[in-house]
Amino acid sequence: MKDKIIFSGQNNDEKVIKVSNRHPFTFFRDAVGSFVLFFASLAAMLVFFYVPYVLPVAFVVFVFSIIGGFYSYFTWERDKFIITDQRVVDIEQKTLFMRSQKETYLDKIQDVSFDIKGFWGSIFHYGTVNIQTASGTSLTLDDIHQPEVVQKMILELIKENESYSDDEGLFEKMTEMIRKAIQDQKPDEGK
Repeated sequence: MKDKIIFSGQNNDEKVIKVSNRHPFTFFRDAVGSFVLFFASLAAMLVFFYVPYVLPVAFVVFVFSIIGGFYSYFTWERDKFIITDQRVVDIEQKTLFMRSQKETYLDKIQDVSFDIKGFWGSIFHYGTVNIQTASGTSLTLDDIHQPEVVQKMILELIKENESYSDDEGLFEKMTEMIRKAIQDQKPDEGK
């Protein structure tokens, strides 16, 4: 059975280890203005129902607050980071019609660090995971829940990937040595 394709450019043999959104608090942080406008406009429509011009203005604010809330949810839901057995992918939904996908392969990663900054980050335990590659570029995963766990996961995958490639290289060397030994023995048989 073929695995489900999770992101654009996913290889057929690529196993997805973790898919996650930004921390849920960041959705509420981004949508707080929409929530405040929603309840304020709702209260204004109910309390000042008979005051001229208040109802239409409050209704327009009410509609825009709902649109703003859905927009915050849409960008939060589509903003993901993905860790596979081959690479780390950061999909960032910047606006309604603008999306970017950055990635780096595990064998190109040289350093992985994390930061937890600020009052809310410390309380809700979210932060940033910074990934440095061999080419000097970096990949930043923002607002990640438990960034130290994600850092550890990436480092373990790198170590596992390195040991697998070392084993593969050892297998190739052993195969070449056996071939050479067989070839060296063939001329002796003819004597």
